[in-house]
Amino acid sequence: MDISILVAVTHTGNTVTGLEAKLSKWIYESKYKAELFFSNENPTYSNRNKVCKYFKQFTKHTHLLFIDSDTVPFDNPLDLVKHKLDIVAGVYPRWKETIYEWLAMIRKPDGKYVQLPKEKRKGLVECDGVGAGCLMMTRKVLEEFKDPFADCVRKDGTRSIGHDFYFCERAKKKGYKIYVDWNVLCDHVKMVPLMPIIKSMMKAYQNGYRNGHRIGTGKSLTGAKK
Repeated sequence: MDISILVAVTHTGNTVTGLEAKLSKWIYESKYKAELFFSNENPTYSNRNKVCKYFKQFTKHTHLLFIDSDTVPFDNPLDLVKHKLDIVAGVYPRWKETIYEWLAMIRKPDGKYVQLPKEKRKGLVECDGVGAGCLMMTRKVLEEFKDPFADCVRKDGTRSIGHDFYFCERAKKKGYKIYVDWNVLCDHVKMVPLMPIIKSMMKAYQNGYRNGHRIGTGKSLTGAKK
């Protein structure tokens, strides 16, 4: 069967300037057939399920690629299809209080998610959890889910796991593996308060000198490499 991709941009009324143009250009240049589709609904997991329903009922595409309205790939994300995998994602950062972390995670025995270690942040890597902002799935995967995306909620009504990581958990239970391609790197455009960022940068700078390293140089204060 010929590869055909539905590129679905999930949004809430706005998209990052230039995202539509970049995606249109990549679709035009790609050797794969592709359709650009926009969907606006809240909450986000409902929007994703709406797209999945459209994908299954009204298209014949072989793959679904989610691109969130605030997630901007630096290179063509349609190339994820070349891996011939059921679930594979590009990677992008998120800001969490006073730190950033990459949304390519491993799940610890206690259920907590932590970033892949630095030595695994290159090329195609298997992991346990990825962000759904740049996520490709095959029709085979989606046909196994009535509602692929949902938050995991505790008995007290609070959220324990977001819909993207929870989808990964459910897919793994069905026997699928989760992969991330570090060559498909994305920006994640957010409006964030500056004070936590400034404080975080100051802390990192001060700790660097306290530990004998110049930030960003790869050298100690004596000139030796780290």
